Amino acid sequence: MWRNPVAAILAALACFCAPGAVAQTASSPETVDVWVEKWDPETGRWIKVEASEREGNDSPDYDLRPQRHDDRLRGNAEHPSSSRFENAGWSRQKDRHGPARGQDAVRYGPFLVTGPRSALLDGTTDRRSLAHFDAMMREFPQLEVIRMIDAPGTVNDVANLELGRRIRRAGLKTTVPPGGSVRSGAIELFLAGQPRSISPDTRFAVHAWRDAAGRRPSDYGPGSRVHRMYIDYYKDMGMSEKRARNFYAMTNSVPHRSPRWLNGSEMRSWIRRPEQTSAAAPMRRERGGS
Repeated sequence: MWRNPVAAILAALACFCAPGAVAQTASSPETVDVWVEKWDPETGRWIKVEASEREGNDSPDYDLRPQRHDDRLRGNAEHPSSSRFENAGWSRQKDRHGPARGQDAVRYGPFLVTGPRSALLDGTTDRRSLAHFDAMMREFPQLEVIRMIDAPGTVNDVANLELGRRIRRAGLKTTVPPGGSVRSGAIELFLAGQPRSISPDTRFAVHAWRDAAGRRPSDYGPGSRVHRMYIDYYKDMGMSEKRARNFYAMTNSVPHRSPRWLNGSEMRSWIRRPEQTSAAAPMRRERGGS
């Protein structure tokens, strides 16, 4: 085999230099699998999210440009059928409080700007909603209030809590008009208002959360960072440590698919400031002694 070393070298060079060989070794890699991952705050690592768990309106392809309001915004494009609140057995209510006749309304994701100082939250929030909110505030820095007439919830709790903090930092008021319905993760956004107002004949739906992997609050230990994420948020929105824990426990006592409906008075009892409660107590005692 070593009788003709020159021929052997030339043959080897021919193999390396042949166009076909180069194309075979340097061709683009074959795609074997594609998946989406999400950050798990409990384990401190990224976990794979199955295709069946991903929400259609939480895809990476979206348009942040504002859209002019028309009838199409009431259709499936803005309110996908796979959102969390519908999976929990809820259905949307017809919006009876749309923009005034002849008035332009501009949509930013789940937000609809209906006037120079007022916006409506009437869509499901997701991770894109942070950019939508920022874009809305850049274009309408004079906004003062977010109205919640038919606020369904969220498909991304982590992004939703950050959205609430941005609402609080912007100093926006949140209000639920008569007949308003605020559900699931939208309640966290209502709590972000400063101040907050609740009209008569309003309803709030609470239930335990469930993550993309199907885990529930009971799957985590009492000292879990996951629980702390919610409790800290409620404290940041003005609740005491005790009230934040009690509110969180109350919501988690309700099965995910069987929401509990609170009326306006019940919701007010949770957001009432401690000094309001203590100030009312002596009045009750005084009336009782008279």
